[in-house]
Amino acid sequence: AFDTVAAAEASVVSRDTLGHHEFTGTYAMPLCRLPLIELDGQLPDFPVIPAERLNTQLAYTHTLLDAHQEAAVIVKAASRKVEQMIRQARKAQRQIQSEAYAEFSRRQQEILTRCEERWLERHVVSLCEAASVEQCVVQAVTS
Repeated sequence: AFDTVAAAEASVVSRDTLGHHEFTGTYAMPLCRLPLIELDGQLPDFPVIPAERLNTQLAYTHTLLDAHQEAAVIVKAASRKVEQMIRQARKAQRQIQSEAYAEFSRRQQEILTRCEERWLERHVVSLCEAASVEQCVVQAVTS
């Protein structure tokens, strides 16, 4: 497994980015700058991964990572859009309810006013009738 990792490091990184180790005479990338990527796929039966195969797997993995990131961005944007639509729908619903309540109150007031007018008419008519009956009784008694 060590030989496979060493071959992978050597085939992925160019010599320009590597540091020369003066005691061993080898080139090595500092560990703090080595990216760690988990590759999907089978390891070959032999200890060294060919550079073409490793580059293909890396390109595929980067494509997948980019696709996942792009999908996450799309989902997040869609989520924000849906939340905005929900807020707008709630605002419209509150406005419609407010308008409906105002219309209900206006009609209720109209009905109340009409009923009050009718009651007053009936009351005045009954008072006039009572006064008329009283005058008839008074005239009958005095005559």
